[in-house]
Amino acid sequence: MDMRGWTKRGGAGLVALLTALGVGAEESGDAAPSAVRPAAMTLKSLPSLPHSFAAGLWDRNPHVVLEALDLQALAAEDAAAAATGEKALRIGVVRALPGRIEARGAAASAPRGDWAALADGSRVWRTTLRAEGARGIRIHFEDVELPAGCEIRVFDTEDPTAVRGPYDSANLRGRKAFWSGALFTQTVTVECWVPQTSDPSRVSFSVGEAVHLYRAPGMMTLKEGGCHNDVSCYPKWAETSRGIAGIGVFYAQDYLYCTGCLLNDLDESTWVDFFLTGTHCVANQSEAGDAEFYWFFQTASCNGAPPSLAAVTVTEGGADYLAGQTYETGNDFALLRLRAPSPDGATYVGWSSSTPSRTEVLSCIHHPDGAFKRISFGKLDESDPDFWSVRFTDGVTEPGSSGAPLFDAAGKLIGQLVGGNSSCETGGGIDVFGRFDVTYKAIKSWLSGQGGTPQPALNAPYGVYHGMASRDKQFAGTGLVPDVCGTFSLNVTKQGRITAKVAMQRQTLSFKGTGWRGVTEDGHYYVRMESLRGEVLELYANWITAIGRLSGGSLGGETIWIDAAYHVFADRADSQAQTDLARLQGYYTVALPAWRAQPRGAANEMPLGSGYLTMTVGLNGKVKIAGVLADGTKVSQASTLLLFGDYGSMACVPLFRPLYMRRGGVGALLWIRPDTRVVDTDWAEDWFVRWDKPGSGADGFEALLMPCGGYFSKGAALSAFYRLNAQSNDVAYYLPGGAVPPQRQALPEWVAVASAGTRLAIEKGVKPVKVDGAYVYTGENSALATLSYSSLTGIYKGKFNQYYDYESGAMLMHRTVKAPFAGVMTQVRDPFFNEWPEGLGYYLLSENDPAFKPSRIKRSFWMDLYAVQ
Repeated sequence: MDMRGWTKRGGAGLVALLTALGVGAEESGDAAPSAVRPAAMTLKSLPSLPHSFAAGLWDRNPHVVLEALDLQALAAEDAAAAATGEKALRIGVVRALPGRIEARGAAASAPRGDWAALADGSRVWRTTLRAEGARGIRIHFEDVELPAGCEIRVFDTEDPTAVRGPYDSANLRGRKAFWSGALFTQTVTVECWVPQTSDPSRVSFSVGEAVHLYRAPGMMTLKEGGCHNDVSCYPKWAETSRGIAGIGVFYAQDYLYCTGCLLNDLDESTWVDFFLTGTHCVANQSEAGDAEFYWFFQTASCNGAPPSLAAVTVTEGGADYLAGQTYETGNDFALLRLRAPSPDGATYVGWSSSTPSRTEVLSCIHHPDGAFKRISFGKLDESDPDFWSVRFTDGVTEPGSSGAPLFDAAGKLIGQLVGGNSSCETGGGIDVFGRFDVTYKAIKSWLSGQGGTPQPALNAPYGVYHGMASRDKQFAGTGLVPDVCGTFSLNVTKQGRITAKVAMQRQTLSFKGTGWRGVTEDGHYYVRMESLRGEVLELYANWITAIGRLSGGSLGGETIWIDAAYHVFADRADSQAQTDLARLQGYYTVALPAWRAQPRGAANEMPLGSGYLTMTVGLNGKVKIAGVLADGTKVSQASTLLLFGDYGSMACVPLFRPLYMRRGGVGALLWIRPDTRVVDTDWAEDWFVRWDKPGSGADGFEALLMPCGGYFSKGAALSAFYRLNAQSNDVAYYLPGGAVPPQRQALPEWVAVASAGTRLAIEKGVKPVKVDGAYVYTGENSALATLSYSSLTGIYKGKFNQYYDYESGAMLMHRTVKAPFAGVMTQVRDPFFNEWPEGLGYYLLSENDPAFKPSRIKRSFWMDLYAVQ
């Protein structure tokens, strides 16, 4: 679990705050009194019974069941978070349903939902979901299309009087995705009602996720006894306490519980539902929009029984995020404005921008561990320009208390809880609160009654991203090494529609989303999407990169990691990106010698030569890749130059191609160094070009290749003289009577190659002649090797003869086998290869052994060009 931590100011954290300079004398400032919301001030719609239940359609059997969570593992994660001083409490997790529930007009029916006609001519669709062991459930709706008059409700299957909704086109206000309010049960029913005047075929929505609350407000009251103080035991705080509420809010795949309060303003003619909490609880509009608020969760009398969950008043509809500052940039506050009215009798808390004295008693009202309301007392210990540090002497705070208000001796709010080390286990401790006098400066225009401008909507990323899919995979039984196993593309429209594609060896997975689900505290927007076959893609993106993971469905228990970058080179207005692109554009040649290789079958097939790639980096960062692997397999791909923010102007090109009828492949992340334009991979971290050829019998191998090469200047002058050299081989020619070895002395070893400008000419061959009953191979280039070279591509090709001499009866037989070769010249390369030949390549010979002939193996060996000084 990656819950928001409050200790973000380096390793000093709380220590820095405790050692900061204290405040001086008490200062005066602006203030506002408390005020209680009058009853029936705003008309509120009362929940009505579900139409299906009222019509007698009460089906308790679930269509979808989520298995019980591992509560022990969750508890361990929560304990680790609490040990860091975290005061936000995780109470649930977002879970994907085992298959998306679709409601698409009147055709949507069993097995995951049912339509029924009611007596008044209306129609109702319903489905039931159970989360085993859940304390509560929230349902996520997507792709919502509701004609006027249609309504969605979610209700407790066992108690249909507990209802969330109705949700209709009016209160959704154009939203295509939303979360229902929480119901504190383990089984809920989703109902969509369509009046007679509406066309059911126009109704459309889907349900793919649910929040599984594994603890609910009031269910985890483990730290009782003398540690906490029931706020109802202090009549002085009765009115103020009715302004404090719990908050349920999303953070990535977690569902958190915090505390906050209604805040009074200075305009006596208005009742605006301003709500103050911490920004580590609600960090942005996305999270505020799906938040819900739990009111009056407190005892009716001192140390009395807390109310049942069914009696807790819930405000749905979320809130507007008006202003906020993070712990890193300010004093950790968030000012919200509720979209639905707060309940009658709620208190708008009074506040003061004055500073407290060190002698007065300070108080904090909060929901420790999500339990009913408590109050803690202490005194100012230290302060810095943004925070108060309070040492509690009676009572403490716990996870769930985050965002709670701090009051001075006069009962005025002076801060909001950030975090700290107080707990029942330690018997006290020090907590840190954001200073309200600092908060007030940022929200004064709102509280003064003059109005204000909401904090601008977060600039969600949109556009095109490209990248790779990778995993850690065993190599030759020696351990895990990175494996680029696919390419990734992401397209986000300005309207927020998201499409993603992962092209892998055996399949291409497609995903669609209606918009970003939210944003993390460090500015990464996140979304969770599911393919038609059940694979789940979780993504976190900003304007530079997109990272994520792929799991489930056909992947079984395997996790695939996604790394992608915004296609910045397509943005002509980005002058820096265009400058970087200009340095990287051009033509590249890259040899692919094997660093390690391991055969898979009895034929001991391994690529001993070097294949090659050529890359052309063009306009908009488009890259064309073409080449040949050392077994003669051709490779081509259209890719994209990527610029990851963490690597400055060092760019990379993702490569992955399925090969051998999609049973194997080749993959890599190729980096281009802007200063030298050398191409390589991150060898130090075991990143290579990984080549996988599966065996169908005696053949097959796996290999790690090291890129050797870089930028190639077309038409550049060559060295005056070269030597073409072939690696020796022992590929035999098989006859019924046995194997015939090759005539090794005939191999083209150190054959002279002359250059003239940009052209190469190989020494003319001398055909072997028969002398005294045997063939002689002492002549220059007796293998009759040919050579062609293109100065525009750097590629050289040719062929030579491999000879086999053997007796057949009284005759000497002289058999010739053609061996094709190819390679590439490189002009720049990593210094590691300084002593290697200028041209690296391979030649091929077909395996003739009858035992291996069905596998059609082509043996590969070195065929290099050396420049001679």
